[in-house]
Amino acid sequence: MAAKQRTNNNLTQLMILLVAVIVVVVASVGFQHWWNSRPTDISAMEVTVTTDDGETVLSPYAVCELGADCAVQDPTIVPIKVEETASLKVPREVKDSEWKLLLLYDNPAASSEQVFAPGEIAAVNIPGSVEPLADNEARPTLLVAEVTAVIVGVNDAGEESPYSVTWALHTVDELPEFDGAVSSPAPETDRTPASATPSSATSSE
Repeated sequence: MAAKQRTNNNLTQLMILLVAVIVVVVASVGFQHWWNSRPTDISAMEVTVTTDDGETVLSPYAVCELGADCAVQDPTIVPIKVEETASLKVPREVKDSEWKLLLLYDNPAASSEQVFAPGEIAAVNIPGSVEPLADNEARPTLLVAEVTAVIVGVNDAGEESPYSVTWALHTVDELPEFDGAVSSPAPETDRTPASATPSSATSSE
């Protein structure tokens, strides 16, 4: 009888232990979900560009609450040599959202735009120039690179709100005259295959 009682006590203790483990796991998953989905301090989010000369950090160039006016800053100047390929890495909040990469070259026909799905990729290569589009033409050289994503932030009223955020670099101090808009305020719905554009994916971490 005593042995049976001890067995019942052991089973009860085991069940209590299992319930406690389940509670801890559920709480941990819930906290992680809350942590990942909490409103972001957009002004502190940075895109990193690595060239032969070192690493440059880009702060947001334009921050626009959807439907409101934009606050635009000066773009960061990052010289990228014609013969080199730079690496651009976005923060986790951008990677976890749909984001757009726009590359503008001095020959507008060589310019390109890619849209990446949430979680698809965190880093891409950016060539300083691409192959000539016709015989006897110079290689188109990079002028502008922009990253745009829609991120949830907190507005002046303290409420969560979606923002269109753009990070921009120029490779020269003054852009030459060329046709075409620099960017649209948010990623488009159509996606361009990576193989069809000058940049290439390097990482999905």
